[in-house]
Amino acid sequence: MKKNSLYISIPLFILLSLISLSSCKKKAMESQQAVTIPVVTTNSVSLLTHNSLVSGGNVTSEGEASIVSKGVCWSTQPNVFLTSTNFTSEGTGSGLFSSSVSGLTPNTTYYLRAYAVNSVGTAYGNEITFTTKSKPLEIGDLYLNGYVAYLLQSGDVGYDAEVQHGFVVSNGDVAKWLVWGCKGTGISGADDVALGTGLQNTVDINSQCSSGAAYICSTNNGWYLPSKDELNKLYINKDLLHGLSDLYYWSSSEVDNDNAWAINFVTGNAESISKDQTQVGSLGVFTRAFKNF
Repeated sequence: MKKNSLYISIPLFILLSLISLSSCKKKAMESQQAVTIPVVTTNSVSLLTHNSLVSGGNVTSEGEASIVSKGVCWSTQPNVFLTSTNFTSEGTGSGLFSSSVSGLTPNTTYYLRAYAVNSVGTAYGNEITFTTKSKPLEIGDLYLNGYVAYLLQSGDVGYDAEVQHGFVVSNGDVAKWLVWGCKGTGISGADDVALGTGLQNTVDINSQCSSGAAYICSTNNGWYLPSKDELNKLYINKDLLHGLSDLYYWSSSEVDNDNAWAINFVTGNAESISKDQTQVGSLGVFTRAFKNF
């Protein structure tokens, strides 16, 4: 009888051990399943410039483990991972967060997504793509075969907050010691002095004069002799530009039949001088062409 009892005890022990092992595995699996990676979504891009933007994300679930890090990561290649230096760190915890991104390259396509990290691993939000804007023009930039002389400001005719406009000045003087032309002849419509009127002044002058400062400026398509106020902007910004001389420059703004406005680039004063003059005192009267953009 003792032998039979022993034979019965051994299978029973094995059975109980298997049940116990199965129970432990089940509890371990349940514990592992309870702790998961977070859930996070990516915010759309806003305030996009040539080198920066604002984005962020929303950690909607911590995955039953504390968030130790969150932010956004980006790259010029798709399927972005948190493996480079291109990421922000916005602290811990769940909920909405905002990220400011800087140091981007102008006119470049990027890929970006939010991330959140807990003790189990890293979760990523939906990936979005964007292209940075062009670098804004600045006074003195080489552009359209000239140098940016002025950028329209709020209140100027033609100003657009979304698109830069202004004018460039020719790279060098287009004429030296050259007359304005047509002395003794009044040019109808060529007396405007305001910003934006130089091109039409030039057209009006050339309709009656086949030589002189306006004519030489307009030999290349789109270039013109600037109005008095346009020329004054060139004087104001002359230290940011190239090769401007300390002498007189013609404007396209007529004073009367015999005189036109020129600006003294030593003093900045606008002066009415004879259309047939090529110098004032020891200072020559030179010509620079402008072009709108």
